[in-house]
Amino acid sequence: MARWNHVFGPRLFKNSTLSYTNYRFLIEARMRAANETYRFRTTSGITDLSYKSDFVYSLGRSELQFGTELTRHRFAPEISLVQGEWAEGELNRPEMSPPTFVLDSRLYADYLYRPRENLRLQGGLHYNLLRVAGRTYHGLQPRLSLNADLWPSVAGVRASYAQTMQFLHLLTNPSLGLPTDLWVPVTDQIPPQRAQQYSVGVYGTFRKTLQWSVDVYTKSMRHLLEYTEGGAFLTSPGQRWYDRVAVGDGASRGVELLLQKPGEKFSGLLSYTLSRTTRVFKELNNGQPFPYRYDRRHALNLSAEYHFTRRRSLQALFTASNGGFVTIATQRFAGAPLPLFFDRGSGWRGDWFTGKLDYFPQRNNLEMPFYHRLDLSYQASKQKRKGTRTWTLAVYNVYSQRNAFYLFVHDNRLKKFTLFPIIPSVSYAFRFE
Repeated sequence: MARWNHVFGPRLFKNSTLSYTNYRFLIEARMRAANETYRFRTTSGITDLSYKSDFVYSLGRSELQFGTELTRHRFAPEISLVQGEWAEGELNRPEMSPPTFVLDSRLYADYLYRPRENLRLQGGLHYNLLRVAGRTYHGLQPRLSLNADLWPSVAGVRASYAQTMQFLHLLTNPSLGLPTDLWVPVTDQIPPQRAQQYSVGVYGTFRKTLQWSVDVYTKSMRHLLEYTEGGAFLTSPGQRWYDRVAVGDGASRGVELLLQKPGEKFSGLLSYTLSRTTRVFKELNNGQPFPYRYDRRHALNLSAEYHFTRRRSLQALFTASNGGFVTIATQRFAGAPLPLFFDRGSGWRGDWFTGKLDYFPQRNNLEMPFYHRLDLSYQASKQKRKGTRTWTLAVYNVYSQRNAFYLFVHDNRLKKFTLFPIIPSVSYAFRFE
């Protein structure tokens, strides 16, 4: 990443950034049946080349921000290799999904106005233009917010509205097993996500020591993606990802509570969210609403920091939430054998795949176990001649809670796979001054 800042004068400032990012995802699994071994190897990649230029113009009680951004995205989701170790040594290589290129250009302007010390108005307008596979998507994204201190240092109100457009889609695995989520782009057949969000809240300070806030929000979403019935990450290895997805809508509503105590000796924060997120797809769940994979009805976070001295402190973090939803079969029926792979020498192979037909009453019908853990850390720093050195002793998951990473069925029993029990760590840092 390269950055260039320039000050044109006392009121105008410019920040330009040129960046390159390269993200890769890999999952691999092996299966052995009837003396034959099969390997699933899938990768997904996102490569971005971006240029961004931001301007800030100060006008006393107001401030104007504007700029532009141009990004070239290269997506290579789900490039799969399926290998069968046949006696003849043949290799079955299905057709790979070609990469998708998206040209994303943005223009924006944001105006902040403070007519009084206790009143803040902010409005903005973003324009997005996407070019993919010969098709163009574009749209305006307005946003508006209001903050008013009704009683200075005691209480105030705030409200906001935002309309957004996003070219990335998150494909989640709805079934039991490894939570293999993929970020996939828009195509000439799949439009960008669009959303509208409204929020209103009150905030204030209690006895000059405790800061509190309560916010209520509602959000509607369009053009969301989900796997079709029977479609998943590692099924149908020769089929492209966009041939097994459905497009639908979603909604999210919730209440957020925050209580915070700042201080030099002791500081703490408590946040709680009560929310509900649903999806509606004509092709899924008989057209009825179902909970989103990451719908977490309750989410609680507690953090605290205590300073023994100016350079020694103890931090604690406790988090707890619902575990989200997955889809599980409630009944199973015997089925006929199904071919899975093609062998050029002997024709269709895969008789070992003795079909079992599962019955799913509805999508995301099982809630994952409740998630909770406690983290602790102790920091000690000391001033040296050329800077400050800091030692950190930390313990992740202090009481070694076996939180479920994913669920699976073994011997007709539902079991959980866990990651990261109690993990102590030591780190050293030196900051030159």
